[in-house]
Amino acid sequence: MAREAIEVKRYVVRLTGDERAHLEAILRKGNLRAKTLIKARILLKADVSEVGEGLSDGEIIEQLETLPPDSVQ
Repeated sequence: MAREAIEVKRYVVRLTGDERAHLEAILRKGNLRAKTLIKARILLKADVSEVGEGLSDGEIIEQLETLPPDSVQ
């Protein structure tokens, strides 16, 4: 079955500088659960603030090589 392109943003994420710093610190530390690390990466990539990437859901899924939430069981 071919993967459908997901080019929408389900939620708009705008992180403050402190929030970005906190998430980046989580990733640098790296000794938390994989689920926590993935969520931090997703938030940083979805961030539409001046310093964020503002990627669509599909772009995030592709860059992180993960599955859409609907396909995870």
